[in-house]
Amino acid sequence: MRYFLIIIFILQTPVVSAQGIFFKDHDSDTLHAQLRSARSDIETITAWNGLANFYKFSRADSGLYYASKAIKLSHKIGYEFGELIGMAMLSLSYRTQGNYSKSFRIDLEGLKRAEKAENKLPLAVFQLIHGSKYIETKEYEKAFRMDKSAAQLFDSYGEYPMRTITELDIAKIYIETGADDSPFTYINKAVNYASKMGIMWLTSSAYSLMGQAHKAIGDLDSAIF
Repeated sequence: MRYFLIIIFILQTPVVSAQGIFFKDHDSDTLHAQLRSARSDIETITAWNGLANFYKFSRADSGLYYASKAIKLSHKIGYEFGELIGMAMLSLSYRTQGNYSKSFRIDLEGLKRAEKAENKLPLAVFQLIHGSKYIETKEYEKAFRMDKSAAQLFDSYGEYPMRTITELDIAKIYIETGADDSPFTYINKAVNYASKMGIMWLTSSAYSLMGQAHKAIGDLDSAIF
């Protein structure tokens, strides 16, 4: 369940952010149509990564197929951004299949490469993924460092929905470590932003986490959302 917030994310939800890279509302028919009409390698890679994202949880074999194609062509033409996003999709598809060791190796390679990349958005994505994994293993200090850096990077690129997702992970860290009122700052910020932008699934996720935060401090009357 740690991945329910993480990747509803890339290219899928009906919100267009400042960069237009994350949060696009595409179904498989639209993505296949974009693939057929692609006029450049980068447009082809974008469609393949979109399809990999679309299938990564429901049909992981298809996610692997399209992510691999995006990675191969990106590498061939030197399109680092497309290759790194493809690696993220490849990792999540392997995770869906239960191949956690391969998923982790790809994440680690992606994180190292993204640190050196000119465009830091893939770095933020891999930091978010790693942060979530560290929460699962209860390595909270590592998770906090990853999530704080990811949130700052998303904010600097104008990727505010992604920043909000990351900040909810930070709130989760505070809840699990018993940091009293600390989670509410991030949760209330997420509720206000998601409600303003009409991102209903993100609003719902924030309210759900708010219930957990109230329960964690013994405020059971306020724990039902």
